Amino acid sequence: MPAPVPLAFVAVRRQPGRLSGTRAGSGVPRNRPVATPGANRPDAPTVSEPIKNPEIPREVIDHSLSRRAAILDFKRAGDIGSDARDAHPYLLRAAKWHGEATDRLCPLCDKVELVELTYVYSKELGAFSGRIHGSSEVSELAQNHGVLRVFVVEVCQGCHWNHIVTSYVVGDGIPRRPKRRPSDLDW
Repeated sequence: MPAPVPLAFVAVRRQPGRLSGTRAGSGVPRNRPVATPGANRPDAPTVSEPIKNPEIPREVIDHSLSRRAAILDFKRAGDIGSDARDAHPYLLRAAKWHGEATDRLCPLCDKVELVELTYVYSKELGAFSGRIHGSSEVSELAQNHGVLRVFVVEVCQGCHWNHIVTSYVVGDGIPRRPKRRPSDLDW
């Protein structure tokens, strides 16, 4: 019995005249909805289904393993060729003025306490997406928006160590139109 051929290697013959009723040459008919990943899961929320508690994080990704690997790489290689201390000047400035202090010491220099920054991204925020918010502001934003992707980054102001700690989604699950771009915004 021959080995099964992976689906990616199966050649599909295009038939002339058949693309007129398909979605951009993908072979999917236009009137058929495109399946989204996880849409057939029983616990996947529908578009109009509100989340009971929008402040509870969903789709949490903990980056502690990649953080630990970056620390080990730095300690093995020393300071040569390491990207562990490559904080952008804007990130350092944001950490200085908007960061929330923690009680954890920097894993590289062991001298300075780490500062956490919370970035919030969403199409619903429009031009205000990607801004830094305090952890108390995130819960307020979650009450008033459908889907917000939150990233928490730790920064050491002494040696410029920075790494993402966690990322998650909050919001009530009801999509809203993006905010309009302010007329005085010059980009």
